[in-house]
Amino acid sequence: MSNTPKGCAATSARTTLMVLIRRPDGSWHEPESTKYENERALQDLVMLSPTLLPGNEELAVVDELSIPGVGFVDLVGVGSDGKIVIVECKLRANPEIRREVVGQVLSYAGGLWRMDYSQFETAFSARANSSLYDAVRQATATELGEEDFRAAVSSNLAAGAFRLVVAVDEITPELKAIIEFLNEHTVQSVEILALELRYSRDGDVELLNPNIYGAEAAEKKAKGSSGARWNEASFTEALQQRTSPGERAFLERLIEHGRTHGHHLFYGSGATPGMSCFYAINEVPTSVWAMYLHDGGPKVALSLGSVASKVSDDEAWSWVTELKQDPSLHGLLASMTPADVTKYPQLAVSAMLGAATQALFLKSLDRFSDQTETT
Repeated sequence: MSNTPKGCAATSARTTLMVLIRRPDGSWHEPESTKYENERALQDLVMLSPTLLPGNEELAVVDELSIPGVGFVDLVGVGSDGKIVIVECKLRANPEIRREVVGQVLSYAGGLWRMDYSQFETAFSARANSSLYDAVRQATATELGEEDFRAAVSSNLAAGAFRLVVAVDEITPELKAIIEFLNEHTVQSVEILALELRYSRDGDVELLNPNIYGAEAAEKKAKGSSGARWNEASFTEALQQRTSPGERAFLERLIEHGRTHGHHLFYGSGATPGMSCFYAINEVPTSVWAMYLHDGGPKVALSLGSVASKVSDDEAWSWVTELKQDPSLHGLLASMTPADVTKYPQLAVSAMLGAATQALFLKSLDRFSDQTETT
């Protein structure tokens, strides 16, 4: 879609899109209204018609999602592939459309980045009045593998792989330039787009003229990416490049345990290489651990929330108790209490390199191997 609306010149001056309507028994005339009543009207329009958003895909969307320490996001959408879309709505009459709106949407992205799945799910479900999984399954009419979906969302949260959208009634040249600049200078996993929704109404007839800005720059940036999803070969290459010999040796042992005793390995998407391992708990494939190769050092996440949902909170906590027997792991898990078994804590691999620590961690996974059908 062109970045310049039809009938508008690409200049710094404000332009007006002329819309005329003619009914069968009348002459051409201007619509009764060419503006939204307020920003809430724009927000409601996008929420009720999420396919208007860039990507033209079905999403489960909630409004006013709370991000602790940051604020309330106008809209957040989640797709069946775990894609997370953050939307901030502004009218041109609002002076914040110039610069502040970009800062807002980036602030929301920063608040969601590295959030635990359980935290995100709690915030989303509070607005959706259903679980995140059920909301997405219903909105997209897609049969989802719950654990794969959870792993995909977790991977995107960990990597900060988001689509950021500023929805406006009329784009400004300044906002357009900022959107294009950010797409040129941010990582491949982050898309920053503007959605212009020019609105007109005449009686019971409503007209909408949507335009997307920044898509070409985002697509160009994405072409430099190694791909939307990691696989065994690309993840192994990243493991060689992003870890020290000691870290790599432990993570390779962990992967081998999952490959030998687990149900299957799942590779994530986004700029940060991520993968998780599923074990057959009570004959149900369940994510038990995940690893993320962050720039600041690799981390292993414990999928306590997934484990607790398949067995019990007590059994999930007994896993933590077993790990706490090791001094290094005890230090990493010291702040956790039985109330935290719904979380997905990430442990720095650099603190897990002692031979005794590695042995205890791998041995602790045998509790899940005993319930596993190897494939």
